[in-house]
Amino acid sequence: MNRNRVNSPGRLGQPGRHARRRGTVLLTVTVVVMLISLAAFGFATRMQTEHKAALATADQLQARAAARSGVALVAAVLEQPHQFRDQFGGLLDNPARFRGQLINATTTADRPGRFSIVARPLLDVATTSLEAGTALRFGVDDEATRIHLPTLLKWDRERPGAGRDALMHLPEMSESLADHLLDWLDADTRPREFGAELYADGDGPAATTGFRGPGNRTPVCLEELLGIPGFTRTQLFGDDTYRTYQYTPDPYPRDDTTKTATRSRNPTTNLEAAPPWEDYLTLYSGERNESAEGRPRIVVNQPDLGLLHQRLANALNLELANFTIAMRQFGPASADSTTKATREAALDLTIPATHQIESLLDLVDTAVAIPTGENKSPRVLSSPLRSGNADLYARLAEFLDLCTTNPEPILTGRISLTTAPREVLLGIPGLDTTVVERIVATREADPTANATRTSAIWLWTDGLVDLEQMKQLLPRLTTRSDVVRFQTIGFFDRESPTCRLEITLDASQKPPQIVRLIDLQRLGRGFDLRTLGWQPPVEDQVSEPGVTRRRASQPKDSLF
Repeated sequence: MNRNRVNSPGRLGQPGRHARRRGTVLLTVTVVVMLISLAAFGFATRMQTEHKAALATADQLQARAAARSGVALVAAVLEQPHQFRDQFGGLLDNPARFRGQLINATTTADRPGRFSIVARPLLDVATTSLEAGTALRFGVDDEATRIHLPTLLKWDRERPGAGRDALMHLPEMSESLADHLLDWLDADTRPREFGAELYADGDGPAATTGFRGPGNRTPVCLEELLGIPGFTRTQLFGDDTYRTYQYTPDPYPRDDTTKTATRSRNPTTNLEAAPPWEDYLTLYSGERNESAEGRPRIVVNQPDLGLLHQRLANALNLELANFTIAMRQFGPASADSTTKATREAALDLTIPATHQIESLLDLVDTAVAIPTGENKSPRVLSSPLRSGNADLYARLAEFLDLCTTNPEPILTGRISLTTAPREVLLGIPGLDTTVVERIVATREADPTANATRTSAIWLWTDGLVDLEQMKQLLPRLTTRSDVVRFQTIGFFDRESPTCRLEITLDASQKPPQIVRLIDLQRLGRGFDLRTLGWQPPVEDQVSEPGVTRRRASQPKDSLF
């Protein structure tokens, strides 16, 4: 009976079925473990990728913060008086302050952060920070080197035709394009000889170009001018594709550096590489109407003569204060009375003002006749500002720095005599070609002399123009400005991410305001890191002078 139980078919098959079932479970568990492992591996890989992306994003944010540190430095210096700017070393050409500046919050033990402030080369102005073979200057670009478009209309109203004449000095400019631009800017609908108003009625090429008429207003940005018939992007912005102040005809200049040539700064020698019109035109202008020490200038035409006399005596000297008050009370004397002039006279501050001073230079080489009573000859007071005096420039420069006839807190549209290119200077009404060439020659002969020429009055004291010409030119010229343009590049000394921004900063108001920001990140770093002031990390430096080694973790293309 036991034998039959052992050999029973049902009992013999049960162990086999259980064995197969246990193998299936093992296979299922193995597959599940593999799937979980793959999921875990995929999750880990994705988290690693996300971690790298987070680190890259943090690096970019840090690089942007480094670049904004450069903006903060320029803004802080611009907010200070011009006297402080001179002590700082200036903003125009200052590699000691603007090249590879280490951010104090970072250390060599961490990852040193740096920024560099760069700008285009200056036309016809010698500077010291241009790198050999590049077009790189460590400093800011003064907007006063450009023609302020609203001021261009003002010139044209004061002198009909002056607007077109100013534009005709720009490379590749024509009379029709100049009139197009002026018609675009002015508020009226009266067409100029070749102006854009002629297209407004649908005549001529308007039907084929789709031109809807001029804007009749100041544009928000220069890009709006591309809507003017005949204006091209190459003329307006040039071929500087990567915003590196270089002429790069090759669309991929980094693949073949032999095809990259520095932009010619002389359009007469290379018309193809002529500077674009954005180098000569601007929508931003302004300077604070204050002295070099940062104090508001004294308005000489204010009605309270007692207060005016007190302020002039404290800021300048009693002699010049007395003459200014006398000029306000009685006006200039006739030419034949100056032979009996004296330098001293008693003043009666209760006499009201009857004369407005049009220009501070009206006080030069003149006299005032002060009445002394009936049947008596007037007492003639001579001006202390006389041509021929050895200290005339110093006294006039101080007078013009501390006083003004313009009560506006911000002055706009004035052209920098020390940095504006030849083409812009030629467009200033009243400044002829001979004088411009002498100005340019003077600047190129002695670059350091610009630091001592703090006032445009040197044109007269050096004999380049006469006194009447200087009176007309003085409101249009300056040697300083509070609106600048520059590129700021933030980077680090170790495995460097970078950030590049182009900033237009207006410090004519306090605090300074960014009026235009262009993110150049998509165009790349633009400049070699070693040129920008990159320093090798401490662990990469070896004892042999002039030799460094690259860490294995450092990307091969981190420098170039």
